Amino acid sequence: KGRISSEVLAVNIKEYKDFDMYRGKLSGKIVLHVEQEMYSLYEKTRFKEAPYTDEELKKLSLPEEIPVQDNSHPEPAIKTPSRNEIDDFLTKEKAAVILRLSKAGEYNVPRSSGVSYRYGDPRPLPQLNLPLEAFGRVDRLLRNNIPVKMVVEIKNAFTKNLSVSNIIGEIPGTDPLLRNEIVLIGAHIDSWHGGTGAVDNAAGCIIMMEAMRILKNLGLKPGRTIRIALWGGEEQGLTGSRAYARKYLADPLTKEHKPGYDSFMVYFNADHLTGRFRGIYLQGNEEVRPVFEEWLKPFEDMGCSTLSIRNFWNTDHISFDEVNLPAFTFIQDQGEFGRGYHSIMDTYERLDIDALKQNSIIMAYLVYRASIQKEKLPCKMNY
Repeated sequence: KGRISSEVLAVNIKEYKDFDMYRGKLSGKIVLHVEQEMYSLYEKTRFKEAPYTDEELKKLSLPEEIPVQDNSHPEPAIKTPSRNEIDDFLTKEKAAVILRLSKAGEYNVPRSSGVSYRYGDPRPLPQLNLPLEAFGRVDRLLRNNIPVKMVVEIKNAFTKNLSVSNIIGEIPGTDPLLRNEIVLIGAHIDSWHGGTGAVDNAAGCIIMMEAMRILKNLGLKPGRTIRIALWGGEEQGLTGSRAYARKYLADPLTKEHKPGYDSFMVYFNADHLTGRFRGIYLQGNEEVRPVFEEWLKPFEDMGCSTLSIRNFWNTDHISFDEVNLPAFTFIQDQGEFGRGYHSIMDTYERLDIDALKQNSIIMAYLVYRASIQKEKLPCKMNY
């Protein structure tokens, strides 16, 4: 639509009857979507997160406490419309732009978020995420009946990009009995448009590529083939890694095994953190604990020995875990992750290079051990 000049109208929809207050009033308007009454800075205002303490690592090593659900409460008297329902309403009312609070964005730096969109579908309403300070200022003015007018110009384009690319490389195995089996390591190479994607996830790519370089430069001869994959489309829903898993390994719905399933050894993943490795999430696979305890012994004095039975979600190892293949990611210090995550501050300056070097050494050792171990790693028993 090009440049839009409009007054800003606050919309605060808490229950379905609130839709009626705004019908016929939003066409061509810039809408401030208010979702709470007061806005305040988050308690965590440190630029760099402290490393895990011994006590925190000990807690991670214990099974996660699942709170007992109290199902005795009746249905709430007032049901709140979902974000999608509110978006549908604003679209039908022909609002021009939605302004939303970037809930993790502060220090005048907004954080990106996304909406579901399939190429060819009607385009969603343009949305802008405002940092806490800017959103709160507009909200306060409107609450005090002071008119706010904005000029918005969003320059973007929808491209017919219907494919996602993965980058694959490998070091061939040398053991005649094991060389056709695969030790897979990976990290997603795509990133959000803010910054340069240094922490999320160039850091993970650095670790995996450097691990492969170490193995090559040392002239080691792995038993199994060691394969590296730099995944595309992780930010769109693990698209690249899921396509790989479903094409070559297994279908998570039918559980049909593909030819590569039985030759799969393990997958290790690194994503969106820049601090030191402190251990491994076992993804509920207790059977693999003795193996990893042995493999991590050389790194105890480097602080990397914690094993957590817990699951860690929302990154590429899930594409393999969901078809019951051994797939893991790391317990890792956050470093500068919080400040840069999905924002314009995700740049090289956020990286902890010394930590990434250490992680690459650990990664190289683990994948080499996996390549020469005679027995395959066990899968979870309850699949």
